[in-house]
Amino acid sequence: MPLLFQKKINRHIKHVYNTLPIEDWNNSISEPYCFYYNWCDQVYDIEFSDCLTDEQLNFLQVNPNIKLIYDFNGEPIESSTIEEIVFLFEKWKLNPRQLIITVSNKLQKEFIEKRFNNNNIIVVEYNYDIKHMKLSENKTQIDNKKFSVLCRLHRPWRSYMLCRLKEQNLLDNFHYSFMGCENDMTDAVNKSVEQQLDITEILATGNWKIINDPSRILNDLTTVCNYELSNEVIEFIELCPHYIEKENFKSDAETPNELFASDLHLVIENGFFDLEESKYNTRSVEMGEKTWKAIITSKPFLIYSDAGYLKNLKRLDFKTFSPMINEQYDDETDPKIRAELIIKEIERINALPLDQYTDLLKNCQEAVQHNYKRYIEIKTNTPEFTDIEFNNL
Repeated sequence: MPLLFQKKINRHIKHVYNTLPIEDWNNSISEPYCFYYNWCDQVYDIEFSDCLTDEQLNFLQVNPNIKLIYDFNGEPIESSTIEEIVFLFEKWKLNPRQLIITVSNKLQKEFIEKRFNNNNIIVVEYNYDIKHMKLSENKTQIDNKKFSVLCRLHRPWRSYMLCRLKEQNLLDNFHYSFMGCENDMTDAVNKSVEQQLDITEILATGNWKIINDPSRILNDLTTVCNYELSNEVIEFIELCPHYIEKENFKSDAETPNELFASDLHLVIENGFFDLEESKYNTRSVEMGEKTWKAIITSKPFLIYSDAGYLKNLKRLDFKTFSPMINEQYDDETDPKIRAELIIKEIERINALPLDQYTDLLKNCQEAVQHNYKRYIEIKTNTPEFTDIEFNNL
């Protein structure tokens, strides 16, 4: 099995599918070796319940100084996921102190520690995105627009937002990307293994497949979002992918020039995927690269994600933009209503007279500057993943 996320692994940390033969470890058992499981392994049908071979499990049982790292890779966390992890550790008869969970921010750390404080779980805060997010070089002059929005992968409510912006004739005021795709990283993963390259570097060069399936997107919009499709929306979907910077915009770490050439940014974050997934009170916040892009390019933003996302940003000492921007959408738990509230606010901003629009942007600058300084503060104080001495925890 390939080493999917080499970017986070040093020679002391072994992916669960890249550790055999274990016999080779016997002479170096004093070194701080760890088994490593990444949340994204599930995308490749590697469930945590099946991640260890019998030999590996036995090795952990007889060597309590060896750790197993469960890395959430910046994804949202639900109570049920942690419950499964704890249950399996008990089933495997492992010492709870052999389990290390890595999360991306202090809210996720608090989320686990408060709900599972009797389970002796070690939780380490590490944020790869904020540590390695980078600005693009300005290569060409691009006409300025009021808004920008980036949406690469298809998820029903992400696609719904883009389609509604199109339907309301608002995308003319946006720099936008909408690839409307799922990413098949088979080629990139194989190349990563064969050449021992970081898979994130490969993806940044564009060596991946794009699966464009308009019928699936249209079906999801109809069945999940209960969206009555217009001919305009159907044509918009069938023309996917809609690129920013053509096919060069592939990497999560990239910040396209078009963000600099816009006044405000609409962030479409991870989170809810369907109407049934509304456990907003039992999920921890993920602050992904999508939000960081708005912050490091110093843009006021609106964010389409789980209800309460803006409140969680404030708990992380960031500022949002009320009353200049109406943020009542953050309280709405229904994803369709929340999307429509955001679209209504974009329409209002777009229709402002020039003097009022200029004042809005001016009045957002204090929060914009605060957020950038807060980003630099966190980035500076975030240790490298490989600097963490796991076996000393």
